[in-house]
Amino acid sequence: MSELARLKVLWRPLVRRRYFASTTSPKLHLGCGTKMVPGWLNADKFKIGADVWIDAYKRLPFPDASFDVVYSEHTIEHVRIDKVAHVLREVSRVLRDGGLFRVTCPDLELFARRYVADDRAFFAPILEHFQGKAAKTHDPKYWLVRTKGSAFVARVVQPFHHHRWMYDFETLESCLREVGFGRIVKQSYRRGLRDDVAALDSPEREFETLYVDAEKRAV
Repeated sequence: MSELARLKVLWRPLVRRRYFASTTSPKLHLGCGTKMVPGWLNADKFKIGADVWIDAYKRLPFPDASFDVVYSEHTIEHVRIDKVAHVLREVSRVLRDGGLFRVTCPDLELFARRYVADDRAFFAPILEHFQGKAAKTHDPKYWLVRTKGSAFVARVVQPFHHHRWMYDFETLESCLREVGFGRIVKQSYRRGLRDDVAALDSPEREFETLYVDAEKRAV
């Protein structure tokens, strides 16, 4: 842990208290990256600009039923497969009964359909991205990313995006139901059970993304 991260951990209780005192509808932005959303508690492990530093592989530093909403965009595919159940259970734990979890990630079914349909336009942005990286870094691993098949596989193989798994709706729904979510709905870009939450969806990710809203069921 860097010194700045250590300071973030030390400041976390103060930041947390100030945030909860400032709102009647607490919202957690989990894995925020560089996207700081006003009115949300923006949390990340790798971006020091986040409001709070957290390690999602450990217990989240919040009491039970702390939040009305948890939003996580293109984060779950980075989670180690042996830690997925833990992370989802922690999200359920910190949500209030009836609270909303909106989770997005690359959509395995969408990629498979586009691959079988030979939809080269769909894979073109991925190929362009890696061709740019190859020209800039001269990293030999990018040499392989030259076809729609390699663009598909690059979404799953860890050295390219640090992705560890690829989800379809059926798999994600089953996991969410197992850890305590009731109503689980496949959504679309910036459409969901709450418009203010769906509004956080990033436009540059729309073409490849699975959008899921899940409500925590009351015990």
